[in-house]
Amino acid sequence: MFKKLVVFWWLSTTARGFVVAPAPKASAVALGAQEDVFAAQREMREAPVDQVAMFRRSRNQLVGDHAFLSAGIAAVIWRLGSLVAAESYVLGAIFGGAYLVLLARYVESVGKSGLEGARDGGVGQARFAIVFLLVLLAGRNRETLDILPLLFGFFTYQFATFVQAARPVDDDEDAEEYGDGVPPR
Repeated sequence: MFKKLVVFWWLSTTARGFVVAPAPKASAVALGAQEDVFAAQREMREAPVDQVAMFRRSRNQLVGDHAFLSAGIAAVIWRLGSLVAAESYVLGAIFGGAYLVLLARYVESVGKSGLEGARDGGVGQARFAIVFLLVLLAGRNRETLDILPLLFGFFTYQFATFVQAARPVDDDEDAEEYGDGVPPR
């Protein structure tokens, strides 16, 4: 029990960046515990790479779903509605796609630390400028743009998130894509 507590304490302190002196090599038990700790540390280092790769794959699928849904809905609006409504929808979908990309960039920066995370997080905050520009554009061009299709186009990214949430998770696909479970960097 004490050995497990020491291993847990050592893993938790090294994960936060503390430097811990290596365990004494007095007996074979201590060597075995040290090997267990090193194996656990290797697993901890490899796990974030898998999660980052899964996030990027999900992000790319989400952007692709948004583009597919936007194109399909734009075609239906163009066929059933007017050309002005279709143009307004497409413009809103373009702004929604830009908002989605900036939102994904912000979410990716949440796990980073230091200057790189602050820089990417700041770019992610620019997504609110997209909403401001959309409202400004809609207000200035009331005669040439329809407001409802414009807003519907912008919020298509949320329908894409619903599609992605309904998609089944397939972890076997990840294992086949990366033979050893670790994606290339």
